[in-house]
Amino acid sequence: TLDLGPRVRALAEREGSKRIERPVAIGRLSIHLLRGRVVLEDLMIGGLDPGDRPFFTADRLSISLDWSKAIAAKPEFIVTSVELTDWEMLGEKWPGRHNFPKIKSDDSGKPPGPKRFTTTVKYVHAWRGRFSYEDHEAPWSITAPNIDLNIVNLPTYHGEATFHGGSI
Repeated sequence: TLDLGPRVRALAEREGSKRIERPVAIGRLSIHLLRGRVVLEDLMIGGLDPGDRPFFTADRLSISLDWSKAIAAKPEFIVTSVELTDWEMLGEKWPGRHNFPKIKSDDSGKPPGPKRFTTTVKYVHAWRGRFSYEDHEAPWSITAPNIDLNIVNLPTYHGEATFHGGSI
């Protein structure tokens, strides 16, 4: 395991923040070279406005990669597994807006050409999670604690989510 240090972590935070136009904070960023696993600890994606509650937090996000096809003429990044533990997501809606992030595309002004690479995710397991949604306009809310989510891509994406102890 190699700690990628404050410079790489700061770069990841800066680039993530630019792509979703929200503050992104990472407590620790490391890589397991032999396993091809990148680990983020104490991850936080900020709310819509400064001072808002975070949109997303996670104690640990682990991403395993199969690098074998990444060096091909048309690279394909195979994410063999994503494991997410002890996480919380807060969705909020107000009149005319919501807090779900949008991934910002490249604003280079060039016409879109062929994709330079593809990414395939094979398996996602997110557990010990909590999802909350608050509609400040209606008003109503839902809380789903104790979420266990499994998604597989064999041969297409499908999965199952369970939780208990929720409220509306």
